[in-house]
Amino acid sequence: MRHSTESKLFGTVGVLLLGLAAMQTASAQAELEEIIVTAQKREQSLQDVPVAVTAFTSAELADRTISNLFSIAESTPNLHIGTSGTGAQNAIVFIRGIGQTSNRVNLDQGVGTYVDGIYRTNVWGGLFDLLDVERIEVLRGPQGTLYGKNALGGAINVISRRPSTAETGGEVSAVVGSFNRIDARASVNIPLIQDQLALQLSAASRNADGYVETPNDQDFGSQENTGFRLTALWNLSDTATWLLSADQMRTDSNGSPIFHLWVNPRARLPAQYNALVDGGHIPGPRYDESFIATDPFRSNATDPLARNKTNQETLSSRLEFEFGATSLVALTSYKTYETSDGFDADGSVLEVSNNRRWLDGKAFSQELQLNGVYMEDRLNLTAGVYYLRDELEFNAAAGNSNSAIPFVGVVPRIRDYNTGNRIEQDLDSYAFYASGTYSLTERARATLGLRYMNEEKSQFSSETRGRSTRPSTASASAKGDWSNTSPRVSLEYDLNDAAMMYFTAAQAFKSGGIGDDVLEDSEGNSLLLPFNEETLWSYEVGLKADWADGRVRANLAAFFMDYEDLQVRTTLFDENTGSQVRTFFNAGSAEASGLEAELTALASDRFVIQASVAFLDTKYNEDVIDEVRDDVLLVAGEALPFAPELSYSLSAVYSAPLANGRELRLRADYSWRDELLWDATGAVDERDGEDSYGLLNVSATYEFERWSLTAFGRNVTDEVYAMNGFVNSRVVGANWRQRGRPAEWGLRATAAF
Repeated sequence: MRHSTESKLFGTVGVLLLGLAAMQTASAQAELEEIIVTAQKREQSLQDVPVAVTAFTSAELADRTISNLFSIAESTPNLHIGTSGTGAQNAIVFIRGIGQTSNRVNLDQGVGTYVDGIYRTNVWGGLFDLLDVERIEVLRGPQGTLYGKNALGGAINVISRRPSTAETGGEVSAVVGSFNRIDARASVNIPLIQDQLALQLSAASRNADGYVETPNDQDFGSQENTGFRLTALWNLSDTATWLLSADQMRTDSNGSPIFHLWVNPRARLPAQYNALVDGGHIPGPRYDESFIATDPFRSNATDPLARNKTNQETLSSRLEFEFGATSLVALTSYKTYETSDGFDADGSVLEVSNNRRWLDGKAFSQELQLNGVYMEDRLNLTAGVYYLRDELEFNAAAGNSNSAIPFVGVVPRIRDYNTGNRIEQDLDSYAFYASGTYSLTERARATLGLRYMNEEKSQFSSETRGRSTRPSTASASAKGDWSNTSPRVSLEYDLNDAAMMYFTAAQAFKSGGIGDDVLEDSEGNSLLLPFNEETLWSYEVGLKADWADGRVRANLAAFFMDYEDLQVRTTLFDENTGSQVRTFFNAGSAEASGLEAELTALASDRFVIQASVAFLDTKYNEDVIDEVRDDVLLVAGEALPFAPELSYSLSAVYSAPLANGRELRLRADYSWRDELLWDATGAVDERDGEDSYGLLNVSATYEFERWSLTAFGRNVTDEVYAMNGFVNSRVVGANWRQRGRPAEWGLRATAAF
């Protein structure tokens, strides 16, 4: 399935040649704008940060017609964002091949997502719409020192627009498009006391029909999303500000855009259903391959409860004080979240297998952060303390034998496979950190950082089998604690006023956890098994440079990463009990290396080219064996999941002059990624994945006075691809995939006031 080296090099060379052409033809009048980021917890120019960072401003997000977090991966090197499990809004995020394939609530993620400095504690509801965003920063490589646990692959920072105490203003926009799409957004800024107190109110809604058709017209992939935010900025004095924010985000969908690729009628659940049909106990038809739709955008699933819903509410407070060269920030947040999803596992009009899941939780965090410039401006220091409390309750119910329940105990060999699961988990996380950058000379700087973290988890889990007839419940509780010290060392050297090289060595840490499978020891006692933390060392060298009098910007990075005690989850089939066994374990070691390049060039005053390319080589270092079943779970030399060997993107923006003196801005964005694997393991079933594919988006924007009109198309070549998938051939007997969105067209109108 791997593409030839020639085809990979062709795409890469094509990207670079276009960039070089832009360098040669650039006009002398224009130059690229400086981008300010807060990747190191303080404001810096993007080109001064010794971290591989891709930044999207609010203007660029609008120009690319990006309205949610999902789409930023198309033009970010080595970033993959998709849907996780059966939830339409559950995120799966990988950077440089590091992430987490499962959305189990007792597993930590490998990439941290932060909204206004507040850590999102799980992936449920993680594919949220963007509401009044100022910019997004994607930090690649481990960020454990400043960002804490679960930032092994990197971090995604979403920064919201702040209120302005200077003047009243706002913006409204509306979108109509394919699949009966109707979006509306509005934001208004109101100074209550000039230069002292201001309010900002933002609201958005997104509505569209689904794109995977079903027989009952409940098409999968539909969207009914709303978001609200109220923010207040109070300048308490010349040296103190208080930013208060309250927001709510809700989503509702008919279900994840799932398409069944094949079914296995001989699997346990279909075989029992078909036995009842063959015996005349229930009406036909039999469950077989005839229920698989040949159209990848059709499904025969009809479960009316296969819906996805989320409700997230957040309160946050940010107090900032300045004391000369020192600033102090107190960041407080409280968040509640409720999510649910359902899944018609058999993908047919028959009642063979379905699933329901519910998650409720709340999280409180407090961070105190100090920033300062000392020693005659030679030392930049960032230090802080952090606390997080997260409480969650998860419930799941599998209807694996609803049609068979009346015949349990009546018809031989008919069993009640309906199950129920419950997890209650409390988390307390404590950390303190410090990072200092010292100017060794006018051109050379050194950074030393350190973070200590301690985390405590307590968990209760229960499993119920035979839920509908003779329920049997096993339960157990466990506690665990893990600690880690994550260092970071970085050296920077300015080649000249517009070019900087850096070297960084850093460690990051993903906390250990507690498995949710209730097991029995030799004496019949119930227990839960913990698993260990995961650590990663990364070594990176990079170059950031502005060339051709600021008309060309090139950022390069090369890296090597060494994993230890990789956390892996697999689903096996226990021949002795006839049941699924979910296992969490630490899978030895792995490594990854790669190259990344990003280029922005002004070919002329009217023509801008952006390009990126990423190479990634990942592998497990050793075989991992399940000694009980003698199964090979991981194979030495095999690639890690969600780690394509090659990916690249190319964007071209041209401002065409019109006769009336205005401009028509034309834009095209193309992204391509090599084949990748979804599954971390492949012992029982062959590892599933997706072939290479490319996506092309286009837009045309006309601006006049305070108005703008944008006609756009996304995936205009109608590429058919999948975002994720799952194989369970022995129990459910199915291979399903989550389809990416097909070709879409739309029109957006925006007015500023």
